[in-house]
Amino acid sequence: MKEQRKGTCMLMKCLAVMMLMILAAACGSEDDVVEEERGPRSIMLVIQGAGSGTVIHNLSPDLPCETADSPCTWNFDPPPATILTTTLIATPDTGSVFAGWGGDCTGVDPCTITVDDKYDVTATFNLP
Repeated sequence: MKEQRKGTCMLMKCLAVMMLMILAAACGSEDDVVEEERGPRSIMLVIQGAGSGTVIHNLSPDLPCETADSPCTWNFDPPPATILTTTLIATPDTGSVFAGWGGDCTGVDPCTITVDDKYDVTATFNLP
């Protein structure tokens, strides 16, 4: 009788582990969720540095990114085969300076991107 209980117990443990593995595979990771929210043509921007400021893109200047260390994602959904270009413009707050772009943009001038893929950009604002 003990052997039968032991066998049943092992079977139940195996089934429980298999169910957990199936659930984990079906749910995916947190990274999967972020990727689903981010479109195939997108710009993810992170503002960093000791200073502060705002970044806009010329296609939707009313949707600024201004939160440090929290990514802003702009998704673009133009018709297929449409060439879409946008310009990122950084404006430092009073008492800060724009130190430059990182990632898929470089320099300190406004950054123009042909949005045909996923782009990752950082904007650094420092104190003078």
